[in-house]
Amino acid sequence: MAAEKKKPEKKKDANAIPPGRSLRDEAEERLARPGKNSPDLAHQTGEELIHELQVHQIELETQAEELRRAHLALEESRNKYLDLYEFAPVGYLTLTDTALVEEVNLTGALLLGIVRRKLIHTRFRRIIVPKDHDVWDRYFMTLLKTGEKQIFDIELMHSNGTVFPARLECIRIKENDAHPGVRIAISDITRQKAAEAAIRESEERFWRLFSEIPIPYQSLDGDGRLMEVSPQWLEVFGYTREEVIGRGFWEFVAPENREMVREVFNRFRETGAVSNVEIRMETKDGSELLVLYTGRIGHNLDGSFRQTYCILENITDRKHAEEKLVASVLEKEVLLREIHHRVKNNLQLISGLLDMTRMSSKDEATNSIFTDMMLKIQTMAQIHNRLYESKQFGKIDITSQFREQVIALSNIFSHDGHEIRCEITPGIVYLPVDQALPCALVVNEILSNAYKHAFKGRKHGKIDIISLLENGRVRITVHDNGIGLPDNFDISRTNGLGLQLVRTLVQHQLKGSLTFLSENGTEVRIDFPVMTAGV
Repeated sequence: MAAEKKKPEKKKDANAIPPGRSLRDEAEERLARPGKNSPDLAHQTGEELIHELQVHQIELETQAEELRRAHLALEESRNKYLDLYEFAPVGYLTLTDTALVEEVNLTGALLLGIVRRKLIHTRFRRIIVPKDHDVWDRYFMTLLKTGEKQIFDIELMHSNGTVFPARLECIRIKENDAHPGVRIAISDITRQKAAEAAIRESEERFWRLFSEIPIPYQSLDGDGRLMEVSPQWLEVFGYTREEVIGRGFWEFVAPENREMVREVFNRFRETGAVSNVEIRMETKDGSELLVLYTGRIGHNLDGSFRQTYCILENITDRKHAEEKLVASVLEKEVLLREIHHRVKNNLQLISGLLDMTRMSSKDEATNSIFTDMMLKIQTMAQIHNRLYESKQFGKIDITSQFREQVIALSNIFSHDGHEIRCEITPGIVYLPVDQALPCALVVNEILSNAYKHAFKGRKHGKIDIISLLENGRVRITVHDNGIGLPDNFDISRTNGLGLQLVRTLVQHQLKGSLTFLSENGTEVRIDFPVMTAGV
């Protein structure tokens, strides 16, 4: 058999003091050894020896003070280490090679809710939930065998019966020929696990939304290349994911729009957002789509560019529908203009026939009736003519309409030496057709009465027309400087057909109020709200 190897013997320290001996005995023995007596001492006087001894005494006292200070510093350092060890944010445990607890800091005891002395010599496996026993055994044996640091997550049991997730960082320790041990750092990762669960849930929601969103979605890198596209994007453009990731976005844009897209992307990077940009794109089969491009920039924590988040709304069908609708509206506008033109022509024909009849009649009462009818018909014809000439079928400039009515009235009533001047204060008032027609008829009737009755016995007169629009209400004022109203005038009791028509139109069609004043002539005020077209 091969001879057993002898273990090397430890060298003895020549200066070590044997057990049981005093320092004085050891010192006297060493002094008696050969070579320890200095031959120079015999030649020194007593004073010199005392001096030498005093010097050595001071040196020893200095050394003792330095040792004391070193000891205090060591104690202070030890206390700091103990504080750091005890109150560290993680629990520290030292285990034997059989997984018995040898040491534990205060934080570790608090994490587990167990008094420290009760933890000592406890098998660590007892505080691990049963389902993680195999995990612990595997990592523990690997650590003892390989000595490589092990980091893993398991669930530990608190003394109150609750369970919490913990992260264990384990290293193997071995001193000389002693059995190996294990040091463990335990961190409570309950919050971390909750945060990870929340992140997973958020990611699941995002991917669910990302996969199910009905609008194509894409992300671009800083060079405008596709980083991610949604399933809807792939379905709309007819590609697979492998065919598009890493390619430039402009490659899927119609050639005539590519330069514009590069400019938009550069502006996008500068401003951080882009909204509703129309882009013509091409699908895999070569067909064109019109999309609305909207997105924003995502940034890293340091503020640098990370990626874009964009949606592409396919508006091809909507655009075609809009084009058809516009064409249909234009066609209807043409038809509507033609209708207004024909109605205007027919009303003018009727007005012309009435005028011819009026001029051929010798009876003044008959002439007055024909004149009133002709003026009303002319007013309606003017409204239709304005609608025919206007670019806006929904509303009419009522002030301009008043000017045409004044011209027509002046041509009929300002003659035979009567000079009646009519002034219109400029004002921008637009009314919907449903209100413009009754409003024009009301003003026509008021002006006719003023021309016929306000200036009897006078050769000169003046009529002022003011129209204002404030806070959604229209006020029209017609004032003449004529003879004024009779003392007993009451609009509600008048039998005249014209004034009855005025009252009916104002109250029932315009939903407004009518006021007559007789001060320095006659003043009529019409006040009504502006209604939405078609109401």
